[in-house]
Amino acid sequence: MDIREGVNNLFIAHQNADPDAIASLYLLWTRYEGVIGLPNGPDSRGKRLMKYLDIEPVVAPKFDDFDLVVVVDTPDPKQLEPMVLPDEGVMVIDHHQVNLWDRDIIYEDRKSCVEIIYDMIKPGELTDREAVAIVAGILSDTSNFRRGDHLTFKILWDVLSKSDITIDQVHNILQRTPSYSEKICRLKGASRSSHERVNGYLIAYSFVSSFESSVCNMLLLAGADVAFAASQRDDEILISARAKSELVEAGFDLGYLFNKVSQACDGISGGGHRGAGVLRGKGKVEDVLERMVEEAKSWIRKEGLERSRD
Repeated sequence: MDIREGVNNLFIAHQNADPDAIASLYLLWTRYEGVIGLPNGPDSRGKRLMKYLDIEPVVAPKFDDFDLVVVVDTPDPKQLEPMVLPDEGVMVIDHHQVNLWDRDIIYEDRKSCVEIIYDMIKPGELTDREAVAIVAGILSDTSNFRRGDHLTFKILWDVLSKSDITIDQVHNILQRTPSYSEKICRLKGASRSSHERVNGYLIAYSFVSSFESSVCNMLLLAGADVAFAASQRDDEILISARAKSELVEAGFDLGYLFNKVSQACDGISGGGHRGAGVLRGKGKVEDVLERMVEEAKSWIRKEGLERSRD
């Protein structure tokens, strides 16, 4: 199955799409034409990138209107809800090491999904908007290049040499000064946080009302090795998590843990990368968070990791 020009293509990605998902969709859209769709709105950085790219995705589009549906950057089909994919005419392109698809997918072990798209297209020329999208996607999924490899930097060099953009320009598009409400949420998240020590590693967790990923990053800066931030709105739950590079380099994988928990809990979908993951669905947030913390502790014990007391 190939993506072709002149057919009615739909390009979609996961809930709360991040810059890597938006960049992958945008690059496919500019090359093959069609429609960009999302199950719901993007996350905050995805929204800022969309504003710069001047695109407005269709929310929860109807699949019957399209000849080919291309899903990108989505390790779990549950992350497309409330949309339900048709049985045929679907192509999946993903870079997550753990995925829950029961159909054939185009998979490469790359640091970001947009890298796979870039190699598929092999563009001879790039507009500045395309270049910004690609660099933004890579920045997002490599934590500002900390997880990049030689293939990542090869694409980065190629993109920068074909455009007039700078990395600082892309940073300015994605970043913004935290709002007053986000600052308050961080402070409350810290004051309400709890932590557990396992083999010398600190696992911190907190219940918040919003800005889950921001609170996670703050807890890591405060000293946690693994951080969880959880919220509940009615019966809808959302849990974000982050892990420090020391654990990730030892094999710790939040994406795998979130996938494992989502398979064991009805109405829950989750996934991500080794150092960052997200889970959402319906249920009681305290129960799901407790399970995630126990899974993290179990992994550290099972691997025999030990940090001496400082």
